[in-house]
Amino acid sequence: MKTVFLIGDSIRMGYDKYIKEALAGTAEVFYPSENCKFAEYVLRFAHEW
Repeated sequence: MKTVFLIGDSIRMGYDKYIKEALAGTAEVFYPSENCKFAEYVLRFAHEW
């Protein structure tokens, strides 16, 4: 099974659950519960998510 990791700002937080449902059985979808804000923030915290 493939793995998908969604990162993004507050817009991603509006559709991440729908992507997870749409790919159920095809891919495991992971995303942080928090807003990923900007690129430097993502690079700083990606290992923790």
